[in-house]
Amino acid sequence: MYGQDTGLRAADRDGLLIGSLREFEALKTLSIDVAALCGHQNWVKSPTPMVELLPPNLYTLTLHVKVKPGPEGTTIFENELWMVKALDLLERKDKFVSGLKVLNVRVSRKVDRWGNQSWVGNEEGEKRLWIELERQCESVGVDFDVKDEEFGTKIPYFVEKSAARNPGRDW
Repeated sequence: MYGQDTGLRAADRDGLLIGSLREFEALKTLSIDVAALCGHQNWVKSPTPMVELLPPNLYTLTLHVKVKPGPEGTTIFENELWMVKALDLLERKDKFVSGLKVLNVRVSRKVDRWGNQSWVGNEEGEKRLWIELERQCESVGVDFDVKDEEFGTKIPYFVEKSAARNPGRDW
């Protein structure tokens, strides 16, 4: 794709996600942020449906999703594009990703710039976010699971560097 004239600026080409994983037939488990597969409304939308990017023998897919506060105390998805792509994945999985049996969603809360959590989600209110996805998973025989995930890195080197930072003064 980079050798072809796509009409995209260089920054847009670099934002074209991870590309296709179709040829990685041995890949059985994938854990990835939804923006890498779907794009994001603030930078670029994926030109290819998620279901067409995944390897055919994928067994477990874990999607990392961020939520944020919405109007009137509700919770909404930070990335508005991913749910439609995930539902399409489940609808067309038999044709493209026939091995898919487990869909996990790991949810983190959108936090402020310095990593301080600015709000706490309403667990009961958030269940409505997953109803349609859970129903679709059940209808196509895919196990579905949603769990909270701690926001930020778990890599020791970066954890140490982040702890020693003085935001706004050490850049």
